[in-house]
Amino acid sequence: MRKVLLILLLLGFGLYSAIAQVVVTGKVVDAGNKQPIVGASVFLKGTTTGTFTELDGSFKLTIPVKPATLVVSFVGYLNFEKQLNPKAGQNINLGVIPLKSNAIGLKEVKVVASFAVDRRTPVTVSQISPRIITEKLGNQEFPEILKTTPSIYATGQVGGFGDACLT
Repeated sequence: MRKVLLILLLLGFGLYSAIAQVVVTGKVVDAGNKQPIVGASVFLKGTTTGTFTELDGSFKLTIPVKPATLVVSFVGYLNFEKQLNPKAGQNINLGVIPLKSNAIGLKEVKVVASFAVDRRTPVTVSQISPRIITEKLGNQEFPEILKTTPSIYATGQVGGFGDACLT
């Protein structure tokens, strides 16, 4: 008899906890072009309860029945916050949630490259000309080509093609 009462009591708590939850749904889109945002974070502020949006921007989050703040965030967009006051047995559909871009004006970026010029740059430089590679080294592996450069030592190990070693 005690086991039956204990089972009924546990079943009652399980049903209560199932009833004491609310499902929040919605779809997250870009405010500018109305395209879905894939992988946006949807979570309750101050908790670890959350989810991510699907390929179509939709989400489904089960939350407890208590007032909470829902936060939707994604890199490059302003956060969206919505205060929720769920009631037991009620599902909340937030519809379409547009996220506004958080564009920051940046200055241009310049990529500058330089290379050593023989007899002009104060750095030791060794070059293998394309003519030498074509005429003498064309069918050799890279470490064997480097062996023609001063101060480079390369050996060929026993093995197949591509097994050379640079030491």
